[in-house]
Amino acid sequence: MSGESSFLQEYSAEVRADYGNDFAANYDEDRFGPPPGFLCQGVTCKTLAKRALLAVGLGKVSSVLDHSEKAFRFVAPWLPRLEKLHALLADDESRSLLVKAIAFRALGHRRVRLPIQATELLKGIEQVEALLSKTGPE
Repeated sequence: MSGESSFLQEYSAEVRADYGNDFAANYDEDRFGPPPGFLCQGVTCKTLAKRALLAVGLGKVSSVLDHSEKAFRFVAPWLPRLEKLHALLADDESRSLLVKAIAFRALGHRRVRLPIQATELLKGIEQVEALLSKTGPE
């Protein structure tokens, strides 16, 4: 990504890249509680077949359009502000994180995986909890 691309250009590329993803395990039980029932069910033959077709670029046109429409309806009211924010960010990494975060919010945890390492996140949470338990309420 270059600093001269717009939010909309990067977001469009992200939405295209996220189509067909199914990160069923990309769910934060600590924050949101047990996953909904549909995340706990086994994978069916139909699901495996759909994933195989998507992996080679074959998907229903209607589902591709639904995916894109959902993503762009989410950002449409905020697009001018998102473009300004995107332009104000200092580096490509920050701009990329903005695009990913908005796509995650628009499309959900099953389509977009945020660029954070689970082990680093868990270690940080443990450090904060350890500090909190040392200080405790006074």
